[in-house]
Amino acid sequence: MSEALNYLYNLIIQTNEALEHAKKIGDQASAAELESFLATQRSAAAKLTLINLAEAAAELSELVTSLERSEREMSEATRSFFLGDLGEIRFGIEKAAAELYEQVDPSKAVEASDDSFSTISMDVVPPPKEPAEYVACFEALEFRPTWREKADALIAKITREDAIIRYLRVEEKTKVPWWFVGVLHIMETSQRFNAHLHNGDPLSAKTVRVPSGRPINWQAGMPWELSAADALMNGSLRLHEVRDWSLGNTLMLMEHYNGFGYRKLNRMSPYLWNGSYYCYKGKFVSDSQFNPEAISEQVGGALLIHRLKDMEFISISSMSKVNSKPPPTLVSTKVVDKTSPLFKHAAAELNFPLVENYNICMGMGGPKRKAKERMAVQRIQEWCCIHGCRTSIDGDFGPSTKTAVKLFQQRNNLQITGEVGHLTWSVLTAPMQYAITPVEHNGSLNSALLAVANQHIKYVPREVGGNNCGPWVRLYMEGKDGEIQRWCAGFVCTLVLQAAYNLGGAMPFARQVSVDALVKDAKNSGRFVAETSLADPVTRRSKIVPGSLFVIRKSTTDWTHVGIVTEVRDDHFLTIEGNTNGDNIDGGNAIFSTRGFTRRDFLLLT
Repeated sequence: MSEALNYLYNLIIQTNEALEHAKKIGDQASAAELESFLATQRSAAAKLTLINLAEAAAELSELVTSLERSEREMSEATRSFFLGDLGEIRFGIEKAAAELYEQVDPSKAVEASDDSFSTISMDVVPPPKEPAEYVACFEALEFRPTWREKADALIAKITREDAIIRYLRVEEKTKVPWWFVGVLHIMETSQRFNAHLHNGDPLSAKTVRVPSGRPINWQAGMPWELSAADALMNGSLRLHEVRDWSLGNTLMLMEHYNGFGYRKLNRMSPYLWNGSYYCYKGKFVSDSQFNPEAISEQVGGALLIHRLKDMEFISISSMSKVNSKPPPTLVSTKVVDKTSPLFKHAAAELNFPLVENYNICMGMGGPKRKAKERMAVQRIQEWCCIHGCRTSIDGDFGPSTKTAVKLFQQRNNLQITGEVGHLTWSVLTAPMQYAITPVEHNGSLNSALLAVANQHIKYVPREVGGNNCGPWVRLYMEGKDGEIQRWCAGFVCTLVLQAAYNLGGAMPFARQVSVDALVKDAKNSGRFVAETSLADPVTRRSKIVPGSLFVIRKSTTDWTHVGIVTEVRDDHFLTIEGNTNGDNIDGGNAIFSTRGFTRRDFLLLT
């Protein structure tokens, strides 16, 4: 039987290659014939694992007939693409069928009952040992009745927004694909986030079972992601060093993660294949005890990967390379640094609006709902508008808001539901996540400020929902927004604070939201540079260092606007500034701009 399966697996691989070629050259007739033939092959491979020898021989004979028909129907261009000799393969299958007919002995069939079938033979497929063999088994895989539905229920758990976020965090640290992490999490712990990915032991202590004592420095209260990364990065597999995530190697790595004990018994591993026709009974009931009568109720990892493919969360190319569906175009795995002085106000904008709710959806908010719920909906509406998906900002999640959310999800490769879960929220707020992350600089405060300012401008801070309103304004104004909250000084001070923190230092002057207060502080500390002291270009360049602040003087006692100097030229200077439209003050954006020296004074950082 194993020789026949080897011929069949080889045929499946070559037929797949020919099918891809036929599609590529536009040979639709051959492609249709090959798809039909491939379905026949897969069915035959599945049946060969479960039927007695006489039925197996008949199945092979029928396959030979199908092969002869397909060979006639294919165009010469497609037929010639087969890497091997079809005649040789056909001869091999015919020979295997003949040998099986000679061996027919009904007494050899060992039967086991199954709720779905009257009998199931325990003839066993030889387990795959090389990547190509895993691919062939995967291609021929067929679900037993009801197991596809079981797999789909688990895929729904793996691809929940809050779960994907956590898997993406592990991927960011380990480079192991998020979907692989998710499948392992199902296999090892039934997706419990309070258990070690190593073996399912509780996170309240180090692992007890094999591998024991992991993670080495573990303490109760540490996040699941750290334990998961330890499970993937340590041990013999060292998955963070793997670069070959082709289908065959992925399946082999997954079986290796659980152990090759079944291979030693010449059995297909239920860890991969349970729920398919490859497996029915026989499993390790402990780390070293195999029970041939035990029946696994767990869906195999290969079946989960198969359904991830069917649902287009991943794709598998003709070269068996596994490609993840592009995760959100904006990184959703950034975590706000809780030690940062920006944490309190940044977290207020970035944290999911309603912790007790999984999704925020149509019907929520509105005048009769709680203020917290209305504000959660308002924040979603604000971010949708910032991303160009316009809707009213009224705290009422109606059809317009649902349409805006769906448009945003479509543009960012998210599941299009019209509801906002943790992943959609994380992608909505990703510009702010990026803006407050550490930046590279040359070590000086001025350099760090310029780097931080450029990073913020890159993600287009601006008002939304009214004058001096929106999440960016609240970030810069310590949680406040509204008509009277002019935010140019708050913008500058927030950026200086972030730059100083990146350097490991403190804010060099007191944070202010009033430009007059910034000027007063600078005069008191000798950091004020008056326009009257800047008579010529040489003096200007010598006294004003990029990264200094400029202020617009309305009178000798009133300054109305502040920004950051990025470059000094002979008769003007370049800036980054907030709360402006470039010409006037109290505008709605943070932008690059240009200013002249007239009625401009300057503030040094130190």
